[in-house]
Amino acid sequence: MVRGEVKPDTNIVLITITSNDIDKIGPWPIKRSYYALLINSLSKLKVKKIGIEVFLTAKFATQTLYDNLLLNEAVKAGNVVFSSVAGGIIEKDKIFLTDSLSFPSPKLLNEKLHIGHLNYVDENGINIPIQIKSSNETVKSFSAELAGDEFYSKAPYKMELNINSSWKKFKHFSLLEFYKLVNDNSEELKNFENKRIIVGISDPQIAGNLQSIFDEQLPGLAIHAFALDNLINKSYKNNNLFLTSTILFLILLTVIIILQNKYNFTNTLKFYLITFAAFLFISFVLYEFFNIKLYYSLFALPLFVISLVDLFYYSAGEKLKLKTAIDETELLKTLLTNKEKQLVDIQNGLKHSTIEESDSLKTKIKTLKEE
Repeated sequence: MVRGEVKPDTNIVLITITSNDIDKIGPWPIKRSYYALLINSLSKLKVKKIGIEVFLTAKFATQTLYDNLLLNEAVKAGNVVFSSVAGGIIEKDKIFLTDSLSFPSPKLLNEKLHIGHLNYVDENGINIPIQIKSSNETVKSFSAELAGDEFYSKAPYKMELNINSSWKKFKHFSLLEFYKLVNDNSEELKNFENKRIIVGISDPQIAGNLQSIFDEQLPGLAIHAFALDNLINKSYKNNNLFLTSTILFLILLTVIIILQNKYNFTNTLKFYLITFAAFLFISFVLYEFFNIKLYYSLFALPLFVISLVDLFYYSAGEKLKLKTAIDETELLKTLLTNKEKQLVDIQNGLKHSTIEESDSLKTKIKTLKEE
């Protein structure tokens, strides 16, 4: 990224469960009573939304003992989003479909709880399906649930993530750091009001890690933090102009081919250089400042090939001209050698000729010299 990092939205705060947290309150998975206490504390701070990015599966019997406590706190808060996971997903007619949806254990106890799926597609960038449909259920993405209808409803059905900083640029606290703030009744807690909170694991040994140009390890909660930031600020990558750019680039290439035939090689070379420079500048501005992705290769590669072909034909033409000039020079040299030989022969004959023959030979010598 040429323009560097862009500061993430300050209305998003991360509470991360670190390896140090797990060492002190673990083992993993930590007791759900910690999530219940966390929701209770955050609710008192009047946060806008609370997202639990950790998938709370029902398969751990010891954990389900605290589900009712967690459920009560979530219902009381009314703004908690739990995470769900879809099985294999397929894309069909701009809709993502799945044959299985796994719900967190609190959702199984109360269907009214809000959930959001954690799925993403890592293909030519990280893409978040805004909705996934099963046979009888439609689930929004985790980030869409946290953002709210006013933000996600205008997003593309598949949102390509725009990661424009290190995930550590988000305001973040470890779980134990947050508990310490609560115990100390810190003034910093006032900054949590009206913020969207994402709670997730950052321990690289547990969290699934991707990479970005800013981070060698990008935990799952960071993916959904950037997705939330993109939705709120409409900063996701815009792929809607791919078809339009394809048509526009084809028209431009046609115009370029027509125009370049009207110039000599020097002007044509200048034309190509100016066109390349303008293309690079416009591409940079659109991508870096407006997050617009176009079909750049459809224009750049053909233009490069056309310029190479022109250079090849110019080079071939110059070589042909040079060869022709060399051939003409050799021919002139041969003719000149023959004339010089004739002149020498006549001059030698002049020494042994009669007066009449001498006059005739002198005339020939004069003619040869003039030639």
